[in-house]
Amino acid sequence: MSAKDLISNEIPALFPTMRTSEALTLMDELKVNALPLIENGHFICLLTEKELLLVPDANEPLGTPIGFSLSVRLTTHIFDILDRMTQSDFDILPVVGEDNEYKGAITRKNVLRSMAQLFDTATPGAVIHLEMNHHDFVLSELARLAEQNNTRIINVFTYPDYVSGRLQVFMKVDQDDATYFLRSLERFSYNVVAHYQRDLITDEVMQRRLDELLYYIEM
Repeated sequence: MSAKDLISNEIPALFPTMRTSEALTLMDELKVNALPLIENGHFICLLTEKELLLVPDANEPLGTPIGFSLSVRLTTHIFDILDRMTQSDFDILPVVGEDNEYKGAITRKNVLRSMAQLFDTATPGAVIHLEMNHHDFVLSELARLAEQNNTRIINVFTYPDYVSGRLQVFMKVDQDDATYFLRSLERFSYNVVAHYQRDLITDEVMQRRLDELLYYIEM
């Protein structure tokens, strides 16, 4: 997933002939802290609300001031986009083509929506958090254990914890209740930090005891 897939049609551009007051009104209506300034179809810079509020005469044309030139290419990957947005604190990120030709802008909302799609958050299933040494991470082995428990790993992502020096692994599986898979992981000495699943009773012994208790209460 790259920048060309994330461009929003909701973000208008600013032009040098527009007044500062017009630009501020647009930012207020869209609830963004910056908008791209375009001239002859080319990206000039990002103008921020903070900068425009310092302009003495809000009725003066924007012109072509020097501002933030932060932008991404059409082929920039979503991970790089997320990193740049996080570091810049801007609500939008301009997308440019060859010769700085303006192609559109990406919003934080679009990035968040696309990340949710990438991580398949809408699909039901439990999430398991493991911690391990880097060399112990073998996805095929985890998939084998999951399959042995009639479970399928539908998503996995990792990140290094630079404090502990260990790898954090997050898996999403296709079962709302991954109790049996969790037991297998623990049996094979995987460190299960946490798991997130629906509160279901799947253990047959526990279910039978609960049924017996309810029957006794009803008597």
